[in-house]
Amino acid sequence: MQRISIEKLEQYIGQQVRVEGIVEKIEDHGGILFLKINDLSFLANAVIIPDKEKAFLMAKNLKEGFWIEVTGVAKKGPLSSTENLCEIEVETLAILSARTRVENMIKIAGKE
Repeated sequence: MQRISIEKLEQYIGQQVRVEGIVEKIEDHGGILFLKINDLSFLANAVIIPDKEKAFLMAKNLKEGFWIEVTGVAKKGPLSSTENLCEIEVETLAILSARTRVENMIKIAGKE
């Protein structure tokens, strides 16, 4: 599966996608994890439910600034969201780099 930029995520609603980016924010809402991912083009929300055991356990090790890859189904964000970001219902998650946010931004931009 080819990686897509978050900026184009809306074109893939309902489809399986693969996205890489920097973790900007991590929130735990009653056992469901929400990540904000930035690939330097846009932001997206990644939703990780406990039923996806491997992804959920991996997400428990995340810190802000980590560069990750997620695969899952692209969905329209909740209408109540003021940011109106697209979401990815995560099926798999991999930590690509545990560097600082700035180091990962440089790597993603291809200047390393």
